[in-house]
Amino acid sequence: MKKLLVLTLLFIPLTFIFAGDLHINEFIVTPTGSEQIEIYNSSGSSINLLAYDLIIGGSSWADTCSLPNSDIAAGGYFILNSGNVAWSNLPNEGARLVIVGASSTEDSVAYGTFGGAPAPIYNFSCARLSDTGNHALDFNIDTTPTMGTVNDVIGNAFGTGDVYINEVFPDSVGGWDNQFIELKNFGSGPVDISNHIIYVDDDYTIPSPTIIDPNGLYFLPHSSFPQHFFLSESYDNVYLMNASGERVDQMGYSYYHPDTSYGVWGSETRTVFDGYSYGTSTDFHMMTPTPNAANGIVNKLAINPNASIEISNTIFNDNITIFYALKNTSSVRIKVFDMTGKCVKVLVQGTIKAAGVYGVNWKTNGTNGLYIVKATIGNESFAKKVVLNK
Repeated sequence: MKKLLVLTLLFIPLTFIFAGDLHINEFIVTPTGSEQIEIYNSSGSSINLLAYDLIIGGSSWADTCSLPNSDIAAGGYFILNSGNVAWSNLPNEGARLVIVGASSTEDSVAYGTFGGAPAPIYNFSCARLSDTGNHALDFNIDTTPTMGTVNDVIGNAFGTGDVYINEVFPDSVGGWDNQFIELKNFGSGPVDISNHIIYVDDDYTIPSPTIIDPNGLYFLPHSSFPQHFFLSESYDNVYLMNASGERVDQMGYSYYHPDTSYGVWGSETRTVFDGYSYGTSTDFHMMTPTPNAANGIVNKLAINPNASIEISNTIFNDNITIFYALKNTSSVRIKVFDMTGKCVKVLVQGTIKAAGVYGVNWKTNGTNGLYIVKATIGNESFAKKVVLNK
């Protein structure tokens, strides 16, 4: 095996349809040692594979593997595995798979965190449905792989129905037990989501009966995650299937930000259903987690060019959440002062935050009266008067 950079091949546009005769038709990435890639010959004559290479690549690396001296019949299949190709492994989280000849690229598939094709879980495969060039549409997870024969995978139905992914919290700062996935009914009527399946390295089947009312939520806490169901704190994908096995939604994230979830603004709906990274999952924004509760509707980033802060003018209880938004990575400092000018609470002390909307909890524990919340976000300063009236 040769490890080298092949930027020209790795960054081919994902919607490009290759005109080659050899196609990546199905692949299995786990368990380790059982990885397989099925190649299909769409031509009218036999092809010897020795003239071709397989490239398995990430964002800045690639393994180039020579294919075996074997013939693949016209309209036939050939299965690549560790017995006939000297590869290290097929990454569970995602990669780009490319078949190249002496002077042409035959086919390319990007899955998981690198493309729209879903990353298959243990003993499942990712199988081809069509050849449009859109990997999200062209592939789906197959629970019963058909390596070496015609695929029988169920089709996709992106954006159908009304229940979609609403919020994902992968952080581990407070322990893995805080992780969660939340679905929401974005429609106007109740929806039965019994036997819908959520995939993240493992599969979770929503029990029956489960009906979500309009604007209602389905909350999956870490305590209910199956054994191998796990949200990586840095990057991962979440897939949602309906009861028929059709993939109706997916999203991805690719940055690590402590105490931050990826969610849909409470005042917005879903429009993009085939994202695979934070950049392509454009419905999702970094925000303060709201487990099993409506997401914040404080989207000041769309109004204010740089930063903003939001807080109730009157506080009636011991806890209040101060929301703040920033468009660019900035230093954040938030303090509370009484009317004598004394600082009574430091809420955020010079912390660097990435662009997004966040919330910080103020446990008031003070006497009733007038207070000033002062915030410095980047080069901007804010002051909000609040009345504590418990």
